Amino acid sequence: MAFTDFSERLAPFPEEEHKRLLDLGDRILLGSDFPNIPYPYAHQLHALERLGLGDDWLRKVLCENGAALFHVKPAR
Repeated sequence: MAFTDFSERLAPFPEEEHKRLLDLGDRILLGSDFPNIPYPYAHQLHALERLGLGDDWLRKVLCENGAALFHVKPAR
């Protein structure tokens, strides 16, 4: 739920930590509680995109890091 409107309203992530997210982009994986979340799944993806950390960061977090962890080749 991190970065969604739902969690940002209750406990906003400090904007000054966005650089740290960028620096750790190769160590972060998307984890989802879908379908047990109080908003559409696409909102979670849009919330990550709104961070403005770039397409490379999103690709790592949404796909490549998980693929590397489980030793699978990501689809292109």
